[in-house]
Amino acid sequence: MLPSDQKNGGIAFVGMIIVVIFIVFLGANVKDLLPRGTKNPAQSDMTRAEKTSGGKYTLSPKSVTRLSQSDFAFYVGSPNPRVKIVEFLDFQCPYCKRVLPTIQELMKRYTDAPVRFSFRHFPVESIHPAAFQASHASLCAKEQNKFMEYHDLLYEYQDIISEERLPVFAAGLGLDMDRFTTCMGTQRYASTIRKDLSDATTLGVVGTPTFFINGNRLEGALPIENFTRVIDEELARPDGR
Repeated sequence: MLPSDQKNGGIAFVGMIIVVIFIVFLGANVKDLLPRGTKNPAQSDMTRAEKTSGGKYTLSPKSVTRLSQSDFAFYVGSPNPRVKIVEFLDFQCPYCKRVLPTIQELMKRYTDAPVRFSFRHFPVESIHPAAFQASHASLCAKEQNKFMEYHDLLYEYQDIISEERLPVFAAGLGLDMDRFTTCMGTQRYASTIRKDLSDATTLGVVGTPTFFINGNRLEGALPIENFTRVIDEELARPDGR
C-alpha cells in the first residue's frame, strides 16, 4: 500500500491530466474558460507595503553576488547590463500585481539602456496557498519561451488562481500540454524556487514585491519615480557598476 502522501500526489497528478485532456478536447481559449466580474484584490485599501517610502538599502558585495545565483531565473533586457533589477515576486500578492504596470513601463523606458530585469520567486504559502505551484508553472512555461506571457496571465486572473487552473492558463497560451504536464508532475523546478526563497530570506526579504537595483533595495508597490531615481543614479556612476 502506498503512503498517503504518495497516494495523494498520484491522485493530484491524474487529476491534472484529466483537466488537460478536457481543455485540449474543447480547444477553448483561456479567456472563455475563466469567470469574469470577480473583484480584483489588488484594488483593496492601501497597506503598509504601498506606504513604504522606498528607502535605499545597500547590500554587501557578497549579497549582491547572491542575487545573480539563480538556476533558472527569467531575464529580459541588456545582455551586458550596468544596472541589474531583480524582483522577488508572489503571483498571489495583490501588490505585485499593482506594481506590474510600473515594471512594464520601466522595461519600455529603458529598452535601449544597459538595464536588465530578472524575476525570482518568494511565494508566501502561509497566506497564498497556490503561490508556490503558480511560480513552478511559470518556470514550466519558461521552458517553452512563454514566461512573460504566463506571468502576465497569472496577474490578469490573480483573483481566481488555483492549482487546478494552472494548466488552463497554459493551454490558453498554446503551450505543449504534454511537456507542461510532465514538468508540473515531476516538480522539476521546486528546488529552484526553494533556492530563491532561501536567498531572499538571507537577503532580508520579508514580503513582496521586493526589488534590488544593483543591490539597492526597494519594497512595495511604489511609484515609478522611486525606481527611475535609483536606476538613473546607477547608470550615472562613473565606475559603471
